Amino acid sequence: MKRATLAGVNLCLAAWVAACVGCWTTSNPVSVNEGPLPLGAVVDPHWQAMVTNAQASDFVIYQHEFIGATVQLNQAGQHHVKQIARRLADVPFPVIIEPVTFRPFDNRLYEEKEFTDVDRERRETLEQDRARRDVIDADRRAEIDAARRQEIVHFLTALGYPYANDRVFVAPGYAIGITGIEGARNFEQIIQNGNNNNNGGNGRGGGSGGF
Repeated sequence: MKRATLAGVNLCLAAWVAACVGCWTTSNPVSVNEGPLPLGAVVDPHWQAMVTNAQASDFVIYQHEFIGATVQLNQAGQHHVKQIARRLADVPFPVIIEPVTFRPFDNRLYEEKEFTDVDRERRETLEQDRARRDVIDADRRAEIDAARRQEIVHFLTALGYPYANDRVFVAPGYAIGITGIEGARNFEQIIQNGNNNNNGGNGRGGGSGGF
């Protein structure tokens, strides 16, 4: 009885392996006459795509490169746009201006209790006021985005690039942002890593990986 059970298990296992091999052969045909692929033929396109994406991000102008809610670039923003102007004729990437996401009209957000601790009439008034502010904020953000685009077009044109109007757009950046908590944690890790490197490890891990 035991031998019969073991034979049945082996038969099922053999059938499963044969089915898997058949699926692999069907979906991934391999010719026995093909030699090995050249070194890097599989992974190189992946790295090249990463490099290209990183280069495209060089042409994204972020919110923090402007002074407040104005169209004026700060010092770092001006330096960045000058670098963009030098490279723009030699690359296919568009110049992206990150759209405004803050509330330029009023930074105050209503607390939920303001809508629950008042009577119905007062709640309706607050909701109407919040809706009005949201509309004003959206219109104001659109105005700032359009004005910043024109400013960057003029800046690039003045720096000698004549086709700036066709290359500048307002759109989200390619990179995904991080939260303030993540940024603070990363900053402390970088500082700690730098201290470890300067102290030769100092018994705390050292090297680029010691936090």
